[in-house]
Parts: sequence; C-alpha cells; structure tokens
Amino acid sequence: MNKTKISYLTHTWNPTHGCSPVSEGCKFCWAKTMSKRLAGMGVKGYSRDEPFKVVCCPENLDEPLRIKKPSRIGVSFMGDLFHDVPDDFITRIAIAQTEAPQHDYLWLTKRPKRMAEYIKKHSVPKLAWLGVSVENQKTWDERSVILRKIRASILWISFEPLLENINMGDISWLTWAVIGTESGNNRRECKIEWIRDVVNQCKHAHVPVFVKQIQINGKVIKDINQFPDDLKVREYPK
Repeated sequence: MNKTKISYLTHTWNPTHGCSPVSEGCKFCWAKTMSKRLAGMGVKGYSRDEPFKVVCCPENLDEPLRIKKPSRIGVSFMGDLFHDVPDDFITRIAIAQTEAPQHDYLWLTKRPKRMAEYIKKHSVPKLAWLGVSVENQKTWDERSVILRKIRASILWISFEPLLENINMGDISWLTWAVIGTESGNNRRECKIEWIRDVVNQCKHAHVPVFVKQIQINGKVIKDINQFPDDLKVREYPK
C-alpha cells in the first residue's frame, strides 16, 4: 500500500497489476511506463520480458488492514482489475475490503462489460466505488451505457486523459466525475474548453466533479490555485 500523488486518493493498493491497450487513451499509459521502470529495478512481480503482464499478488491482500485512518484507496491502478484477472481473485479483493471497512475503495476499468458480468454473477462488491475511464465520445458512448445499468451506490467516470469534447446527455444516474489531462512528455492536447464543458454538464445535473489537472498552452497545471476560477472544483460524492 502506497501513499499517492493522485489528488483524489490517499493511497493506491495493487493486489493486481498489468494490462494491455484497449483504446486511444492507453497510447501513453503511465502505468505501463512505471512497470518498465519497476522491472528494471528488479521489483518482484515485474518481469523484464513482460513488465506489464497481468499478475495477481495475494501477498498484498491484507494491506488495507495496515492503514487505520479512514482513507480513499485506488484499487489496482497499476493495471485494470477486469482484464485477465480471474473472478475468484476479484472476489478475494472484495472480501479483503470488508475486513478494513473504514476505507473507500475506488475501482476503475476500461472494461465495463467484464465488470458488469462479474457483478451479475457475484453481486456488487461492498465499499467499492465502481468507475469507468473514458477519453472521447466513442468510449463515453460505449462504456457509460454499461456502467449506468449497474445498481451500485457510487458510479463514477474518470475523464482521463480527456482527448476531445464529450456530450454526455442524461447523467442523472452518475454519482461523481473526475477530469484530467495527460501529463507525460508525449501528452496530447486537452483544451480548457473541453474540461469546462464537462464541468458545466456536471453542474447542470448536480453531479459532484473533481478537476484533477488541466493544460494551459500545453503546460500541465496540477496546482488548483493556478486554475481558472470556474475550474477550481474538487468535490466528492455526498
């Protein structure tokens, strides 16, 4: 369990890691880059030949128990929990969460169909905020329609990396939205107007929204004090 610089989390927990590309947002995946670095350092579980191979780490399942203070934990953010992870191991993760119920656990996937199939067989994991990552209109149209059919207390969308303007339509079902840009050396453009439009759609629908980071003239801005006033928004579900 690690403390994190991801501004809407306090910790990341990786009982699994690894993934493979599924859409345009994966092109410059930060987790894949980090996996190569960890493999080069000889960190256990990261193969030099396949550093981003999907790996289950049962030795990490008890990590939430070690954090006593209520925390907001990102689950398997070094991969995708619903990509080549067996159902029985996902269930072990869900059970581990119930043993440390003081925390919130944020699940995020680019594969909502698999998530929905898992939930249909095993029910909604307790304490989990169920989220889908989208980057453009295509992935919004494909993934949000699946997420909205899941009966969970918190359904959220991560617009990261936001690569174009997105028309969301009816979002009365949505609990929370996070917005962010790419931040690596190969980052693609994210216009401030795209971020502003998503924020305004969320405000109109009374959906809490968290602006994580923005771009101004190609420069990534993470300090909220440097955001335009109307984008200084960092809300959480009530």
